[in-house]
Amino acid sequence: MLRRIIDLSLVTRSFPNPEPYKAPPQYAHHEQIGEAYNRSELMGYLDLKGFYLGDDGEPYTEVTCTVDPLGTHGETLWLDDRVMFGRLSPEKKWLVRDVTQISISQLVGDAAIIDMSHIEPGQAIDVADLQKYGAHVRDRDIVFIRTDYGLKMKDAREKHSQEFYSKSPGLTVAAAKWLAEEKKIKVLAMDTRSPEVQTQVWKDISEIAYPVHRVMHDHGVVLIEDVANLDAISAERVFAFCGLPLKTELISGGPAMVLAVEEGKSGHKVVNLSNRLYPFPGEVPVEPFERIEPFSQIESVLKRMRITKFTLSGLGYGYPGGMLDWGELVTFNDRLGTHLEMPGLAQSKRLSPIDLDPGDLYGTAAVIDLTNVGPERVVTACDLKKRGAHVQEGDIVILRTDFIDWHYNLPGFCHLSPSLSADSTEWLIDKKVRMVISDMVSLDRVAPDSGAQRLNRRALWDHGILIVNMASNLWLIKKPRVKIAVLPLPIVGIISSPARVVAVEEYT
Repeated sequence: MLRRIIDLSLVTRSFPNPEPYKAPPQYAHHEQIGEAYNRSELMGYLDLKGFYLGDDGEPYTEVTCTVDPLGTHGETLWLDDRVMFGRLSPEKKWLVRDVTQISISQLVGDAAIIDMSHIEPGQAIDVADLQKYGAHVRDRDIVFIRTDYGLKMKDAREKHSQEFYSKSPGLTVAAAKWLAEEKKIKVLAMDTRSPEVQTQVWKDISEIAYPVHRVMHDHGVVLIEDVANLDAISAERVFAFCGLPLKTELISGGPAMVLAVEEGKSGHKVVNLSNRLYPFPGEVPVEPFERIEPFSQIESVLKRMRITKFTLSGLGYGYPGGMLDWGELVTFNDRLGTHLEMPGLAQSKRLSPIDLDPGDLYGTAAVIDLTNVGPERVVTACDLKKRGAHVQEGDIVILRTDFIDWHYNLPGFCHLSPSLSADSTEWLIDKKVRMVISDMVSLDRVAPDSGAQRLNRRALWDHGILIVNMASNLWLIKKPRVKIAVLPLPIVGIISSPARVVAVEEYT
């Protein structure tokens, strides 16, 4: 079967004042740490701050986290020390990628599960192990290596210990080369804190930093660390969606939502392979919030993102040439770019995207072409009936207006957005759809004088219907019915989330 993979997510960027790229140690921010504060704690930082937008009290969450966090996350070559310190050879300059430069076809596709659950902490996986237990791996696969290491830590906060980091099992360099060079894999995902055998890293680091990372980076392989729930998959092969929800320029990675679809005789099973990310060292904010921002700031809030690059010292790793360690912090709101909105916004029940059944995030979608609807227009039930006759009960519905593609970078784009009428919302509810994806700013009118209404959204939430707003590139979908995966951040405590939205067109 031929599959066409389409990324329906907006590219976001540092706003309003991007920090120019500088090679270390020229960053303005430097962290001095030591035994009292290990690297796992620093890289596991996740802070949530609740606030209201407007006097009507619409709740938002401001998120600050590292892009190389503790939990399920992706990494690109941007993290390589040769990139950071300008020592990458000229013929490999093409490998210097941020997350927006990774093709969605690399992050989505056929995947192989290699069961190495019998190995012990700190043990190395060699080529012979992969050849024995991974004979089913095919060229250009996404590869998941199951060790069950993450299951051994019962409490989420135990994972912030240095022990969890330093005892992680991993690959030998030869095993990494077998996957990257022989099998030419697209993604390597492991349920370990690192793909390296950490004791070997510290032994060899005076010569080369993170050799397994380097092998994967040199071959353009995306790394995803600390995946979860591989024990819930019984098949050797699945179809996987490796989502990096922060599709942001000039960051090297970020928290990842990974879904695996296992096909069976009676249908399919969707498994969430992402660890739940908890605020650390703080807690989930509790309403009522003290901070209130004026509704007039909505355009700024929807785009607001700060990227802070920093160096750190005091770990005593002994990198080659006295090289410093580094990291990146990002701050954004929970409705940055393409985003999923949860029923918790209606205050009926406070849920986070990670609380959803993974089956709710994947399914068949019907596309309704509304490109005749212009800015500030209201989509009526008549419009939906005329163009949505193919919508079936239980569908995800995609409302295409092309609005966000043309207007996202224009002043006043929020107030220009089309919206739904009350009877169109009733039509969707009567059709018993389970999710609505649109390229509008909101399904409700966003008025500069009266704020954001919530009547349409509340009606859908009351019927358990999820909402994705500000999707992009809907014009690339050619078929009226497609498969859709929505991949939000797996963070506990947020009630909306930036999301990677992926469409799959199937051809026989």
